[in-house]
Amino acid sequence: MLVLYSCPANSSSKYFVHVLHNEHPIPMPGCGCTDFCPFQVFKDKIVQPHLKHDYDTLCNADLNQPPTTETSKLSNVPLALRWGNGDAQAHGIEL
Repeated sequence: MLVLYSCPANSSSKYFVHVLHNEHPIPMPGCGCTDFCPFQVFKDKIVQPHLKHDYDTLCNADLNQPPTTETSKLSNVPLALRWGNGDAQAHGIEL
């Protein structure tokens, strides 16, 4: 959860972001490993790096590509893992 705090008495930053997970504060590496972060720093160091990706490119599925079947997934398993130890040793494969 993100909580936005207003702090008019603070001259360095007017707003702060507080990050919580299950109501526990989470330190943010981009904010000096503290759980309170000036809003502008939060935008620049935490949010901005994620905005360089195009949402439509990442989130739209290619519907023209056929779904992968279970047998084609198994073809990616190395042969050494499919052979028993005897077969692997007979073929000179180190496990």
